[in-house]
Amino acid sequence: MRILLILGLLALLWIGWKYRRLPPHLKQQWLKKGLIALAVTILLGLVITGRIHGLFAILAALLPFARRLGALLGSWQQMKQVVDWLKRRQQPGVSSSQSEVTTERLRMILDHTSGTIDGTVLTGRYAQQLLSKLSIEAIAELYNTCPESDKDSCQLLETYLRKMRHDEWQAYQQQEEQKQGFQAEMSIDEAAQILGVSVSASRTEIMNAHRHLMHNIHPDKGGSSYLASKLNQARDILLKHLSSKTA
Repeated sequence: MRILLILGLLALLWIGWKYRRLPPHLKQQWLKKGLIALAVTILLGLVITGRIHGLFAILAALLPFARRLGALLGSWQQMKQVVDWLKRRQQPGVSSSQSEVTTERLRMILDHTSGTIDGTVLTGRYAQQLLSKLSIEAIAELYNTCPESDKDSCQLLETYLRKMRHDEWQAYQQQEEQKQGFQAEMSIDEAAQILGVSVSASRTEIMNAHRHLMHNIHPDKGGSSYLASKLNQARDILLKHLSSKTA
């Protein structure tokens, strides 16, 4: 362990010494190479001292946090792009702590201090109402009826939903998908594929396949109630088809 610390310290001292002597335009490029060399030195030190397995354990423990950090960085980058876009289109006379942009259907304001986004609807049945006061269903209606010719309004609505109403928006989308799934009429072929049996399967085969699949996804065991309903629907359709053939 002491060897590893010494090697790392020497590498850092060498990187710092070399970095100070470089011209400004080469510093960033050389710093990346220096950090890579430092990482390789540390890795070799771990291999030599037989501590490489400890590194893997640490990396495995940090993986969930790395994923969260990646998601946060991605969201931050998206927010930064929106901020830059709003700044480019900022209206004159607006406070420097806010950015305002007006499109055909919306007037949006970004508060730089809090990072919040809100806006006023300018046209249609929700005219002069704040987005923050509208239900998620109403905003979804605005988003789904936003024409392609008004891309700015569409982009602002999408950003608002993703940043300010993320959980509500996700829940609404999932609910709509489930509604479409329930309303869609399942064919006999689809029912057979869901249960993993043939169209001409016997009653015993249908029931056994249904029982086996339900055992894995039943809501009481943490499964999905939506998937369970689709399995039940597939079973009923195949049993009905079987009855019509034997009638």
